[in-house]
Amino acid sequence: MFAAEDEEDLFAALPSALREALEFGSAPVERDRESLDKSSTGSDRSDSPPRVKNKTRRGRRSAERRGAPPRAAVELNRRYAACTNAEEVLRIYAEKGVRNDVNVATAFTRLARGAGGDSRGRGQRDACRRVRQDPRFKGLLEEACMSFPEYGPQALANCAHSLARLGCGGDAQERRAWRCLVESAEASCTKFSAREGVNVAWACATARTGSATLFDALAVECERKAPRLNAQELSIAAWAFATAGRATERLFRVLAAEAAPRVGTFNEQNLSNTAYAYVLAGVRAPELFDAVAREAAARAEELSAQALANLAWAFATTRHPAPGLYVALADQAERRVQALGAQNLASLAWAFCAARRARSHPRLYSAIGREVCARLRNPGARRHFAPQAVATLFLACSAAPGVPYELFDALSAHALRRLDEFNVQDLANCAGALNAVGRDTASRALLWSSIAQEAARRGGRLGGLGSAALLSVYCRSQPFERELFLAVARESALQISAVAPRHLATIVWCHARASRYDPQLFGAALGEFSRTSSVVPADAACRACWAFARVAPVNEASALVDALAPRLLAGVGAALRNQQQQYSCRPQDLACLAETLCVVGFTPQRLGLTHALDAALSATTTPWSDEDLVRLGLARAAAQQQGLPFSEHGDPPPSSEAKPFNLHVKAAPGLTIDVGDAKNKQGFDCFKLDDSVYDSNNMHLRDAGPVAVRARLLQGLGWRVRRILPQELAKLVRPPPPPIVTPVQNAAGLNTEFNPAAFRPRPPIGAAGLPPSMGEFNPAAFAPRPGGAAGLPLPEFNPSGPPPAPIATTIAPHCA
Repeated sequence: MFAAEDEEDLFAALPSALREALEFGSAPVERDRESLDKSSTGSDRSDSPPRVKNKTRRGRRSAERRGAPPRAAVELNRRYAACTNAEEVLRIYAEKGVRNDVNVATAFTRLARGAGGDSRGRGQRDACRRVRQDPRFKGLLEEACMSFPEYGPQALANCAHSLARLGCGGDAQERRAWRCLVESAEASCTKFSAREGVNVAWACATARTGSATLFDALAVECERKAPRLNAQELSIAAWAFATAGRATERLFRVLAAEAAPRVGTFNEQNLSNTAYAYVLAGVRAPELFDAVAREAAARAEELSAQALANLAWAFATTRHPAPGLYVALADQAERRVQALGAQNLASLAWAFCAARRARSHPRLYSAIGREVCARLRNPGARRHFAPQAVATLFLACSAAPGVPYELFDALSAHALRRLDEFNVQDLANCAGALNAVGRDTASRALLWSSIAQEAARRGGRLGGLGSAALLSVYCRSQPFERELFLAVARESALQISAVAPRHLATIVWCHARASRYDPQLFGAALGEFSRTSSVVPADAACRACWAFARVAPVNEASALVDALAPRLLAGVGAALRNQQQQYSCRPQDLACLAETLCVVGFTPQRLGLTHALDAALSATTTPWSDEDLVRLGLARAAAQQQGLPFSEHGDPPPSSEAKPFNLHVKAAPGLTIDVGDAKNKQGFDCFKLDDSVYDSNNMHLRDAGPVAVRARLLQGLGWRVRRILPQELAKLVRPPPPPIVTPVQNAAGLNTEFNPAAFRPRPPIGAAGLPPSMGEFNPAAFAPRPGGAAGLPLPEFNPSGPPPAPIATTIAPHCA
């Protein structure tokens, strides 16, 4: 008898063919007897014919691993390949198991194909879930997980592709299997063929797994082997790397160079997937998009509903000019509007609106509106409209012509039923659409207030971006949504470090537009801006400084301007050099910065910023808005009072309330009074709601920063100016009514000739009995009485005393 060690040594000394026969219980095959005789006799047997090597890739790799596959494994693989459904595969596995990596890959492939639902693909998700929950599948997965490191490249690629199609990755066992497979694929990256590498990348992107090391290695191999990929593989490779977030510009340039000449061989899904992938990767490929646009426009009738929506979305997002494609897509969408899904309708509506093509295709929006209204009236079809589709349709159709007016009421009623399912961006989109189309119906008005209440209820779950988006819609609305602003201010102050600087700037800017000052929020924002001053974008810095200058105390605004001075100077310098960078200062940002400097003061430390701003304003050729001209005029007046050179960038126009009367008077360069007497230096300004700021700390009203600066400048020039409400101003300077012509008939019943003396104008309303001259300004007629009446003289002017309190302090603004 042999010992155990001697048995192992003897078994190892046997020829390979005999060891294989002993392992699998069969006699050695005929072709291996030569090797047996050669090893036993030591003869060379040169007269025997040479053995024919297996030339196939699978045979070669199997021979390299452990010799040719045994006959039992080949027969078992044929049985797996003949299966037509998942149950047959699992039954064979329960009876026979698997013998090598080829059996495992074939079993997984047939499971993925057998769990495909019905002939139209319906029920595939449920069928895959049933397969994954089967104990036999779990046993097969566990056996494969233990042997993944020994698998060849083709078996690994096939297993990864099949597991992704089955939707694996939900439980711990499936995640462990993916980790083992990814580690094995990392070691075999250079051995994958071009197709196998693409399949592994697609599988990892679909299953949302894979490591950065694996994707980077696959990208290098895909770039090197790109000429061997066919049209479908090029499209799949672009989609996989873009979806996984591991797209490199070099790889996508290579893929675009290979795909552009072969676009004619793409099917409709390849066309839409390729365009979608390049948008997702953020890589511009004009030649490829031109080819895709020509091919898609020529084959528009062959495009599916999903392809129509994806192509429109991709070209609208990249803003690539393709007028012929838009015409073809609009024509097909209008014809097949009943076959489009809810999300496809929303994507098309948004794409044409974002591409500035809505007014060119009013019939498309009319067809979309009618179809959506018809589906929303049907309770069965109504459930297909997800919150994102409703919000996108709301926002896109609000800026499009030809939309039925009842569409917005139908969307409002549907949104009210599922408002708790809307995310923050959907809420903001619906609110923005309501702000554009109006809230003159009950359903829209109810949705407007319900969105504000839902957002205030969520509080901390809004996030920085969601809070900024919602406040930008509600900051100028009536009635004022106080609870929303309180919730956003409270949560933003508590989570200030988690809010991006750009979103934080928008939040404080919205508070300033709403004439509301929250000490807790503004104090936390000041600290956060000071801490992150080096990463605050220039345009966001301008908005934040303007918000502080308008509603916050002067010392807080001065501290913020000094902290952000380097970023402000960089933005002004970019605007001066006319560099259209992503976050460079726009003309309205420069006007806000000028008004900020006049509030905080043109100190010597800010002299460099002042001169740079003056130069940038002089170099700006964009037409200024009326609001910007008012800001620039105030800054000019404040700078000239301190003796600083500040160029004339245009006189501010009169306020809109005083325009019909043409009674504005220029008190100084940059300062215009609505109604006034330049000789006696007295007059009136029209009061606006945002002239006062509501301080939530002590709950009182005070003048906004620019309003206080204007009052101080006018007081220094010796003017006595009071602010009155627009209706009071209209009573004082109301124009004469038109004459009423009453024809006089003679005895024959005919009208007499025109007699100018018969048409005497009525006395103006509000006068003391004597009609004033129609072409002159009479300051005595505008002496206010308490509450806006006339007849009493103005109070004595005291330059050293406080300015007279405006009448509007008795009226609470909209933010109180």
